[in-house]
Amino acid sequence: MGKHPSIVLGLYSGSYNCNWHTPNVLSLAWTLFESESYGGYLWATSCRVDSNRNYLINDFLTKTTGDYLFIIDEDMIHPPQMPVLLADRDLPIVSGLYFKRDEHGLHFPQFYKFVKEAPDERRGHGTAVNNLYRVMADEVTKVFMEWGDVPKTNGPLVVSDKDGVPVTDGLLEIDGGGFGCLMMRRDVLEALEPPYLITEPGLNGDLVFYKRAKAAGFKIYGDCRVIAAHMQMTPIGAAAFTDVSWNFVQGRLDV
Repeated sequence: MGKHPSIVLGLYSGSYNCNWHTPNVLSLAWTLFESESYGGYLWATSCRVDSNRNYLINDFLTKTTGDYLFIIDEDMIHPPQMPVLLADRDLPIVSGLYFKRDEHGLHFPQFYKFVKEAPDERRGHGTAVNNLYRVMADEVTKVFMEWGDVPKTNGPLVVSDKDGVPVTDGLLEIDGGGFGCLMMRRDVLEALEPPYLITEPGLNGDLVFYKRAKAAGFKIYGDCRVIAAHMQMTPIGAAAFTDVSWNFVQGRLDV
């Protein structure tokens, strides 16, 4: 094997005060140390999430020599192996999987496809409601069904085979998502112009980032095998998605 990639953790403080954030970061850092991939960490603090992410990308490019920047949200718990497994994909941009609860009480993955017109009310991202993207609930459901079972936990998870080895499939090409567990290769960020995240009409900054990366010729992927817990009032994870939304989504699939 060649040299291990250098992965820099991108951390920020925003509007949350999460008592699980520090142990989560330590577990990620320890796994990177063990894999000889720890490239240090960057910290930003601002009242605006997009500003924090812009600071992290700028500092990564100007203050480090890392191969990858792994930005995480502070209201999540990630499986410790997540950054190593994402970097092993050797892709320009790849996100781990996590879920969000919508206004209808359904849980949907933070993977999006550009469709010009949304087919139903389950659209948009964050506080920006738009008609340009749809959530990829069908595609994620198909991946789970191909594995023959559905995850039974809302906690952080690495989907593994019967011997405990992480599976190698479960990769989806996506057009957008969140920044809750996003791995970005250095050459991608070098090709983009700052500010990297900026709000446009109908689009939050993270979707604008994805749009600009695709316009620059980079493909974007979502990795369904590494799943983070989204810590809102109660943990939101794969089990919440399958428990609440499974029959709804599965009933629309021709499998």
